[in-house]
Amino acid sequence: AERGRWARAGADLARAVERAPGDGAAWYLHGLLCLRAGDHKGYAEACATLLARHARGAVGATAYRIAWLCVLEPGAVRDPAAVVGLAERALAQRPRDADRLATLGAALYRSGRPEAAVRRLDEALEARGPNPAAEEWLWQALALGGLGRPAEARQRLSKAAAWLDRPAAGAAGAGRALPWYQHLEFELLRREAEKLLGTGNRH
Repeated sequence: AERGRWARAGADLARAVERAPGDGAAWYLHGLLCLRAGDHKGYAEACATLLARHARGAVGATAYRIAWLCVLEPGAVRDPAAVVGLAERALAQRPRDADRLATLGAALYRSGRPEAAVRRLDEALEARGPNPAAEEWLWQALALGGLGRPAEARQRLSKAAAWLDRPAAGAAGAGRALPWYQHLEFELLRREAEKLLGTGNRH
């Protein structure tokens, strides 16, 4: 995947989850590549499999990883409240972790609670301190757009786009310096926000 050999990567990860069905990291990457390939059914099945196995008992990094995968596309999970529960349990172990705060914000947004989502995303930005990332801004763009606050939403999207489009040499964490899976996640969310706000004009 790092080399752009998407079909081979997708096939390898599909085999990985067949051979190691309890490997949450493999399921996460498999589900992400399903989204890239436009295989929405495959993505939904990956989420459903992980939730069926882990929704009640997962904590820590496992709960965080599953929750994050399950929020990447709207409407793919039948029980969004279960994803919120996973995100809350992940955060309970590391309550000031920016990534886990953002994941809870995302899960709240997907469960139809955009106001609560914005509050958690504000906390995530505060926890990230002087090193902001596109993650919180993208989710805030979606949540604020859902709240009928398009001007604020577009401002957040503009910040995220500027962060993602910086040259890799400009600063650590710029768009092209991200690992492939994170770059793909952010691009999926960026396209969703652009579609929601009517700003998708990239070529």
